[in-house]
Amino acid sequence: MNTNMEEKFIISSDIKAATKECRKNFSCLTENGKEMGKVVFCVDCRVLGILCNSDEPCFYRYSVDERTYCICPMRKEIYAKYKL
Repeated sequence: MNTNMEEKFIISSDIKAATKECRKNFSCLTENGKEMGKVVFCVDCRVLGILCNSDEPCFYRYSVDERTYCICPMRKEIYAKYKL
């Protein structure tokens, strides 16, 4: 992982463990977070509405009525702590 991003995003080991189904090797923590989808709305920080950067399959992403939702524990933590 990129050391600069580890300093920017402080994520607890509990959140990392809860994100065990990540198939992208925690790419949201690398390359200045460019792999993260942009949050366009948030429902009580439990569900994020996102503009996704990729069509790559993701265990934590789903779509309903042309909207994309993210329930990734790590992505939600980054949004809750850093508003990114």
